[in-house]
Amino acid sequence: MKPGESKTVTFHLNTRDLAFVNHQLKYVVEEGKFVASVADLTVPFSVKATQTFDR
Repeated sequence: MKPGESKTVTFHLNTRDLAFVNHQLKYVVEEGKFVASVADLTVPFSVKATQTFDR
């Protein structure tokens, strides 16, 4: 990019992108409100239900 030029970037997140491994070694995505941030830009989003799945 040239100085002063801007571009739009889009990120697509799926369930596994938000998961962590719990004490039972299951992947979990917890219900709640979250914020994705890049530099000074933020985008709030919600997960409506907790999900658990195997690796």
